[in-house]
Amino acid sequence: MMNNYIQSYCKYGRIIRYINLLSNGTIGSQELLEAIDYTELTKNIGGFARLKEAVSSTLPLDEPEWKKKIGYSLFEQVKALETEIQSTYGDEER
Repeated sequence: MMNNYIQSYCKYGRIIRYINLLSNGTIGSQELLEAIDYTELTKNIGGFARLKEAVSSTLPLDEPEWKKKIGYSLFEQVKALETEIQSTYGDEER
């Protein structure tokens, strides 16, 4: 179960804070994964975009494997959301 600290940051879209905490070693991969899951659950697309950008720009090749997995997982989740948005709202723009 996710703690209230994680939930409050996700709720207000301050996902970048997690990247900073993660890089400082303050939180671990489990907390970040919970933040990503909660952001997906609430369909916080802006949060996904910021996470995608921050994770992809902070993943050098020598990073631990779990960071690479988070980056790849996040990229796939964002692609799925973008497809869902396009299929839902794409026709309305025409």
